Amino acid sequence: MSSYLFVFTIGPVQSFISQARTTQDLAAGSKLLSQLMEKASQRCAQTYKDRMTIIYPAGSTPSKPNRLVASLNDLKPEECGKSLEEWGVQEFKTLAEAAFRERFADNIPFPEHYQEQVERFLQTYWAALPYEPEMKYAEVYQQLDRNLRAMKNVRPFEQSVECGRKCALDGERNVTIYRKTEYEHRKDNQTLYRDKLFSSDVEICEYHPSQRSSTSGKKSVSLKELQPGEGLSAVSFSKRCFRNWACFPSTAKIALMSELAKLENVKTYETFRGYFGADFDEQLCYKESLTEDYFKKHGLAALLPELDKIRECRRRLIEEEKFNAERKHYALLRFDGDSMGDWLSGEKLAPQESSKLRQFHEQFSKSLGIFAKEARDLLDESGENRGKTVYAGGDDFLGFVNLEQLFFVLEKLHTLFEKHVRVPLFKHKHQAFILKNPGERFTFSAGIVIAHYKTPLSEVLKWSRHMEHEAKQLDAEKNAVGFAVLKHSGEIRKSVLKWDYFHGEEAIRSVTVMKSLIKLLTGVQRARPEAQNTATVKWSDTFIKNFDREFSCLMDKKGKLSDKRMAEIELRRLIRRACQQARQPDESWADYDRRVWITDMIENFTKMFKDKEEPTFSAQNFISFLYISDFIARKAFDKE
Repeated sequence: MSSYLFVFTIGPVQSFISQARTTQDLAAGSKLLSQLMEKASQRCAQTYKDRMTIIYPAGSTPSKPNRLVASLNDLKPEECGKSLEEWGVQEFKTLAEAAFRERFADNIPFPEHYQEQVERFLQTYWAALPYEPEMKYAEVYQQLDRNLRAMKNVRPFEQSVECGRKCALDGERNVTIYRKTEYEHRKDNQTLYRDKLFSSDVEICEYHPSQRSSTSGKKSVSLKELQPGEGLSAVSFSKRCFRNWACFPSTAKIALMSELAKLENVKTYETFRGYFGADFDEQLCYKESLTEDYFKKHGLAALLPELDKIRECRRRLIEEEKFNAERKHYALLRFDGDSMGDWLSGEKLAPQESSKLRQFHEQFSKSLGIFAKEARDLLDESGENRGKTVYAGGDDFLGFVNLEQLFFVLEKLHTLFEKHVRVPLFKHKHQAFILKNPGERFTFSAGIVIAHYKTPLSEVLKWSRHMEHEAKQLDAEKNAVGFAVLKHSGEIRKSVLKWDYFHGEEAIRSVTVMKSLIKLLTGVQRARPEAQNTATVKWSDTFIKNFDREFSCLMDKKGKLSDKRMAEIELRRLIRRACQQARQPDESWADYDRRVWITDMIENFTKMFKDKEEPTFSAQNFISFLYISDFIARKAFDKE
């Protein structure tokens, strides 16, 4: 009886998910690929039963990654690989055809190229190697992984011959479905084909502001699924319509989550939402959205006679219910396990542990699956208003976070990672795996982007990947987090920090220091408990601007300061001037600095931003850290 080690992947992954104009596109793309892998795994289990054992991923993983590792017993790899490929293509074809049929009359044929685009979309790769009990699992897996990578490097492709207007979402395929704008609804379709450069048959959705999606009982494409003037390919339309992901919260809703929680069961808010019916989006809570131009552009022209009443309703929410409509920023959190290739290949394990690599894979997958479920529940828990998970695949995660909840989420994620991954795998006294380097830890690095709700989502996604990459490049140990703020004005601030800074047995967590600084800037931090006067302490942000002005011209090209001591002394002086609590008559400067947290914070700053190998100070990174903290204090915690 022959046995094989088998690996199967689908794609494209990153490009398909990141081709998104809305949060709904992002979530649907991730969930769609995850479902394809989940369906494939289920079909394998049902069809091959005892002849196929899935090693990775674990069944508990909420969002299935795009890789499946299994052992085959008395089963030909060709049969398994081709079956998985056929099941994946057929599943996506079924979803795409259902998306069209559920929204258009049965007598309307599929647009030209619709089915062709669907059939050509999915890319599948599989590889297998003989694997007998006497063979080392680690060696077979490493060779299998190399074979799969080689296949992807020389993957075949088909030259696209589609000429015409491209999809607004993916920019690769021709438009197959289009909705007219207010100015186009009087034009006939032939004129529209000529004006919009359509080179093939396209299904045209009429612009009917009087027939809103909430009132039409006929098959139709809702405004959330297709905006006026928007054209989508078959692949993008299938993603947009997948499992009604229109209910996924928008960036505006993420930004307003903490405020919207106050409006539950408030009649004025229910009346406000009622004007829009199923077309309501939290972006309409902002003043700049309640204009004639916005209503016409987004297919809400039928509501223009009610515009004054809608504005009055919003005014009452602000004045009577204390609704803060100025919360316009949110955070996008992305993290990924560090050196995953080395961990999965067994490079990190001690030589005597190589025989346990398969056991390690199974336990590793199980631990990551539990962590992924906990991480997803942390954000999605009903009533907590923390944010929403896009995908949680175990070692990788992407989610939107309400800015007010950001630090709670970051600290809790670290706690969950320690509990469900590090302890079971490497610290459990009976089951721990021995590492080649006993001091090494399995860690993750993150990219966090804080953006205005109107910032193009593609730009936010790009910066989240960029900051995650910078975090992984900080040093050889990785285990870092990169923050970026994309201001609505176009200014960008970024800072990269280690999650933890170790000094002997003592560890400083960077996000905890940032949270403490924000408390001092907003005036909610009390003086040290041992002080007689425990009134709240507030620092003005003037010390940030003054420090930046004084030292920006003294930094080298890498943003470093050669005299760390000078920076520390001047920073202490500037914070003393910025602190709004006066020194008591009989109080020494040392006692004053301790009472208002100056001593503690400067010690933390010095430990975080001094360079390891050189007596220099990372001034540019530090200044950006200060500005980012101040920005969060203003936008999430109403700093005056």
